[in-house]
Amino acid sequence: MTSKEKILKYLDFKGLTAYQFQKKTGLSNGVLKSGKDFGVDKVKTIRDNYLDLSMDWLLFDEGEMIVSTETKPKKEKKSTDYENYKTFTEHNFVAVNNKVDNLSNDFAKFKEGFLELIEEKLEKAIKNKKV
Repeated sequence: MTSKEKILKYLDFKGLTAYQFQKKTGLSNGVLKSGKDFGVDKVKTIRDNYLDLSMDWLLFDEGEMIVSTETKPKKEKKSTDYENYKTFTEHNFVAVNNKVDNLSNDFAKFKEGFLELIEEKLEKAIKNKKV
């Protein structure tokens, strides 16, 4: 039995539909129908969403299909200093980029107003000389 067939057996045992499985895991519609077996990323997603599904049974045909959820707590993702720094840096980059855009827009408005003022002064000066 393939891993995909085992997932279908598990869903049937739990009274779940393929649609419910796809909604909960965020995996695509055809993930249970396509010919290829699951990749590591999909297995991790399934493991994180179905804690009572035995990965030994699913992947190696060993043990029972259902395991106690008490023995398999969901792992908390711990953020690393690098991830925190990366998030902080990305946030600051966006903030600086927005500030540069705002300053650029302000400068363009200032330049336009300044040029209009100079144009008015020149027109007045020319008008005063001709009259």
